Amino acid sequence: MTSPTAFPVNERTYILEDTAPPQPQPQLATPDEPPKIPPGLAGYEGDADPKKDKSSLSFTSFNYINSIVGSGVIGMPFALHEAGFGVGMLLLILVSIITDTALCLMIAVARTAKVNTYQDLVNAAFGKPGFLITSALQFMYPFISLISYNIIVGDTMTKVLIRVTGIGQESVLVKREFIMATSTLLITLPLSLYR
Repeated sequence: MTSPTAFPVNERTYILEDTAPPQPQPQLATPDEPPKIPPGLAGYEGDADPKKDKSSLSFTSFNYINSIVGSGVIGMPFALHEAGFGVGMLLLILVSIITDTALCLMIAVARTAKVNTYQDLVNAAFGKPGFLITSALQFMYPFISLISYNIIVGDTMTKVLIRVTGIGQESVLVKREFIMATSTLLITLPLSLYR
């Protein structure tokens, strides 16, 4: 046998020939005692963190509300009409509770796994295939949203421009394709570019 060591000998030391003492497992985050977050990771509250100054609470709130209101304005009235007001409000509250719980759980898991981005969290949980699927879906969702917003802008702005400006329906300026291309090039594209 081998000589006695400072840490307990088990199957792992024989099978994997791990000679280092076992590392302590990371603590799960609980409401009573959240884990200590090292500098540079999401949720660190120290003063010396260089990433702390990159986003404020108001900017984060605006970004979050913008993503909710953008699609909610289009679909919420129809969903409430189809479900009925009472059932629709009940479903809205239920979905908001589930979403809040899922986000809190995702933040706790990200702190435990010591990752800073959603892609890194998926990579830690599901490996490279999960990372690739998530990256593809995160590209497809905004792309499909862009297409739907372009259709809405093209349909509504043609009618608005005809009525407000008095331009005839034969004009290129009020054609759906022209309005969609113009709004994409002048509004969506500049907002999508890096700083």
